[in-house]
Amino acid sequence: MASHPELHIYPTYSEFRCTEMAEFAYLAQCRCDPTNTTDYFTTLTAVQEALERAGTVPDNIQLLYTTEMSRGRFTTRQEEQAIQDLGFGPEGALMMEYSRNPAEMDDETIVNAWRAKVKNAWDSGNDSSRLLMQANDAFRIIAESRGSVKLHNIWENSKDKMMSPEQAYATLGVPKDADDDIILPVYEMRVSMSNLSIRTMLIAL
Repeated sequence: MASHPELHIYPTYSEFRCTEMAEFAYLAQCRCDPTNTTDYFTTLTAVQEALERAGTVPDNIQLLYTTEMSRGRFTTRQEEQAIQDLGFGPEGALMMEYSRNPAEMDDETIVNAWRAKVKNAWDSGNDSSRLLMQANDAFRIIAESRGSVKLHNIWENSKDKMMSPEQAYATLGVPKDADDDIILPVYEMRVSMSNLSIRTMLIAL
């Protein structure tokens, strides 16, 4: 097993002992230094991928990796991709460099970039669902990486209210090319006849 000084583990024990120590080191580092959890998960990902290439991933490492993935952990590479997905960087749509320093880039700038991406996703036809998911995942990653309570709350309050165009049209029961003067009467009819909540119909509208 390769050395991973980020987790303070070295190949001085048997393979099983090393993976056992890797699991302990990862959890200890995340608990004692939560600010740098992304760095530790990046290292865990490297360990898991190296073992996978070798054709043998111990159960404890696979379970730890899968569990952390399900908790929404992300690597530094995924964080960089999220920054690009929201339009930051020299080649991004915003033509603006990203800064992790709140004094140089406030939360509102992040929110506006996300909303612009969501709007673009809705206007992208058949690719809208994928782009909407991409924009939302990028916003979640950046909100978590910045440790912003405001961004986290915005994400939590909006994640269950988002619909792709396909979902919205399906909820209202209208074709994608329906005009606005048709959609509103259909919405009113669906609210009066449907068992779905008014909140769900409003999200679709």
